[in-house]
Amino acid sequence: MQNTKKQDIPELLRRLSRQTLADFYLGNINGSDIYQVQAGWQQEILSHDSDVVVVNTGTEFETAVASSECRSIYVPKKAVITQEIAERILQRNPLSKTVFWEAGE
Repeated sequence: MQNTKKQDIPELLRRLSRQTLADFYLGNINGSDIYQVQAGWQQEILSHDSDVVVVNTGTEFETAVASSECRSIYVPKKAVITQEIAERILQRNPLSKTVFWEAGE
């Protein structure tokens, strides 16, 4: 077994949180993969990941989707955006993203 250093643990958790989402794959829209995220440790890791842009409105979502710098987007359940609006934004934008959609109650 490989020795894991204490400083490697956050990166390992980040990778593991993404790998375990395969069961929650919602689909692909115009090259962007959408995953549902349940409350728990995965939600906590993803929503605080420095490589993930957290959005709370349709405007913020559209800005993130259009940005070539952004690869992953997290939509918290409190966000003021519907999945229908998000789908329309993804359909009209050619850049592929990974979208993490936090499940509602």
